[in-house]
Amino acid sequence: MAGIGFELNKLFQEKSLGARFRAFGYSGVIIAGPLLLGMTYIFLMSNLARVFGLPRTEQYLMVVMITYAIVAALILTGMVSLSITRYIADKIYLSKDEDILPSLFGCLSILVPVGSNLYLLFLIGSKLSLSLVFANITLFAELVSIFMATNYLSAIRDYRGIFLSYLLAIITALIITLILVQFFPQSLFIYLVAIDAGYGTQLITGILLLQNYFGSSDKGFYKFLPWLRKYRRLSAIGTALNFGLFSHMIFVWHSEIGVPAYGLFYAAPQYDIPALYACLATLVTTIYFVTSAETKFYLKYEQYFNSLNFQGTISTVHEAREEMLTVLWSDAIHGAIIQFLFTVGMLSIGLILFERLQPGFTMQMKNYYIILSLAYGIYATANMLSLYSTYFADYRSVMIDTMVFAITSTVMCFFDIRFSQSEFYGIGFLLGCFLFLVVSYVNLRKYTENLGYEVLSLKPFVPEEPRRTKHFIKLKKQVKI
Repeated sequence: MAGIGFELNKLFQEKSLGARFRAFGYSGVIIAGPLLLGMTYIFLMSNLARVFGLPRTEQYLMVVMITYAIVAALILTGMVSLSITRYIADKIYLSKDEDILPSLFGCLSILVPVGSNLYLLFLIGSKLSLSLVFANITLFAELVSIFMATNYLSAIRDYRGIFLSYLLAIITALIITLILVQFFPQSLFIYLVAIDAGYGTQLITGILLLQNYFGSSDKGFYKFLPWLRKYRRLSAIGTALNFGLFSHMIFVWHSEIGVPAYGLFYAAPQYDIPALYACLATLVTTIYFVTSAETKFYLKYEQYFNSLNFQGTISTVHEAREEMLTVLWSDAIHGAIIQFLFTVGMLSIGLILFERLQPGFTMQMKNYYIILSLAYGIYATANMLSLYSTYFADYRSVMIDTMVFAITSTVMCFFDIRFSQSEFYGIGFLLGCFLFLVVSYVNLRKYTENLGYEVLSLKPFVPEEPRRTKHFIKLKKQVKI
């Protein structure tokens, strides 16, 4: 997240308990805001639809449509989000704020049309009515825009404004729903319209916050494109992460417990609901990394590289390096312990709570919830270690980490669905997360043990010899060198 940790560090420097709670709350909203908003809509609209008498099949289809739109938008934006975050961070460092907001509109001018056309083909193939196609494509486009805007919102200081934008979005969706059900007969369309209005409100208020902070400009819409090429490994990392995270759900949708919802829409309620709740396990470590590990570690990180860049002595460089790595591994261990305790809590207190929130929480769903809570908890810890590697621009290792995760999770889930009993679905994803953790730890440990060599040997000390292309050989003969 571009700049959020650095700004939250100011709140953590305050001694009051209220400032720390605000820091944790703001970071939670910024990091997980769109995901939590989607979960809120699913929970809120499902209950409203049940109260007002929407047929159960349409209630179910609404949840499926929201889930598909969220997953599709995450996969699409994941291809560019990390590279865009790097672009934002570089522009902030160079004090070129005028280039930041135009890049959002430039990025959306590419992603929204391309993604919407692909999603439109899926919707047409599902043989939905024209009204539902319109509502769904609007929802998808809004989600793509919001997920991209979140990368930019993480860089501004107006945390209270961001929180209020999400609150206003929920209130808007609720009010629109209550109005529409009074004047129109019950239908899936009116609930999707209300959700579109809620997401639209959040998107508009988010852009207004960005304009207020960065200012507006009509130039430089596509200056971010060289960053996509230069940091293409970041695109591969984001794609692999999302693929590894969602492939297990796609496999289960088409397994023996999957059921057709409508057209090409498939789902597995027995698996999807536990997965939705278990996914919350990832929030605590991510928030911890941003609010605690990133803020404390960055100070030592900055001190170490300042000692290298501004002619520090060998002893000061060595001391700064040791202090930085001590903080890194200390924070990593604390994060893993917090994640372990939170997972234990989700397997005990959380299981009781979700049973009451979700009627018909069967024994099989409990099994899935336990497996997936463990899996997401391990994933969160592994992802934290990979995020530390990105600090040192060790994108090669992070790409290996995420590729291992994506491939092993997908392959193991395939065999899990193909050869095991339905009670054990999710084991393949759990094993993939565990391998992700092992590889992330090994690569980070290996890199930090050779940190001096890695940092000082990134570039050659003398220019490399020009590549001997045909043009170069011809030129060499002409000048006789």
